[in-house]
Amino acid sequence: MALTYLAAKQLRIFEQFDLTPDPGLNLITGSNAAGKTSILEAIYILGLGRSFRTRSIGKIIRNGESQLQVTGKSLKSDIPQKIGISRTRQQFQIRINNESYKRLSDLAAAMPVQCLTPETHFGFFRSAKHRRAALDWGVFHVEQSFINTWSGYKQVLRQRNAALKGPVSNKLFEPWEKQLTAAAETIHQQRVKFIDHLKPLVNDFYHQFNKNLSIDIRLAPGWPEKELLFDVLASHRLQDQKRGFTLYGPHRGDLKITIDSKPADQASSGQQKLAVIAIRMAQIVMMNENNSVRPILLLDDLLSELDVVHRERVLSLLQELPAQIFMTTTDMEFLGNKKHVFGQKFHVEQGKIYQ
Repeated sequence: MALTYLAAKQLRIFEQFDLTPDPGLNLITGSNAAGKTSILEAIYILGLGRSFRTRSIGKIIRNGESQLQVTGKSLKSDIPQKIGISRTRQQFQIRINNESYKRLSDLAAAMPVQCLTPETHFGFFRSAKHRRAALDWGVFHVEQSFINTWSGYKQVLRQRNAALKGPVSNKLFEPWEKQLTAAAETIHQQRVKFIDHLKPLVNDFYHQFNKNLSIDIRLAPGWPEKELLFDVLASHRLQDQKRGFTLYGPHRGDLKITIDSKPADQASSGQQKLAVIAIRMAQIVMMNENNSVRPILLLDDLLSELDVVHRERVLSLLQELPAQIFMTTTDMEFLGNKKHVFGQKFHVEQGKIYQ
């Protein structure tokens, strides 16, 4: 995967812009509030249909305008493809190679994108939801059947949750719980397989960041590990009815991460940041090894949060990563002696991009 062309209209401070990226490393420079992050935001919208900065579409559309558009051209396995996103406050349109799509998963499959910001580690280590999303993004791009199994599981889960809120006979719950159990076992095994492959890659990257520390990742399935989910659902049905939702299942799964044999949330902020970077780099390598996929990695002012030694190590590893990378910075000095490694450089001033 390589984005060969990017254009946007009515995105934040930009009336419009277009640029031609390098297939490898791309550097975006400029002062604060110049619009650097909005370029990353446009790429993120192309891959995931939303912003990584806000859930409000109204904050993304340029003041006084009713619609934003983002268009990209890319090479996927050397095959050209065109992706277009159009968003208003009420409507959302996806077009891939001039055909309309409705599912965000189709968009994600067409252009895999991930973003790291200085704040990424806060959400990652404070919320199982973020860790689960990071895990399933990787599984989705490695296991082709995962999205269908996961979609089927969520559909049955919604049915059970709706039934929990009404006067439904206990006998009617059994078919749903059997379906949930069957899908959950598949999801769990796919996650386990993914993590077994991921762990040594994460360890390798983290060791290169800090030779004195170790990192370990374990999957918590979302229900007691020694019990069958079907039995857990049946025995907790009354409690679930009181809550109004299903407490156990892979939708409650989590990654248990330890750094230097301690829970990761007890590690320093710097150790946490490097752990998240190592996990994302490992996922990219794994995707490339399994499916020859080169994802797009967005790094928003990440270097400013690292000390000199770790900046140098991260930049060195980025050069070798099988990915197209877009990095923003306000200060070229953060690059040290690595200024020359970028294939394309863009400078942003007052909503204008200079290439």
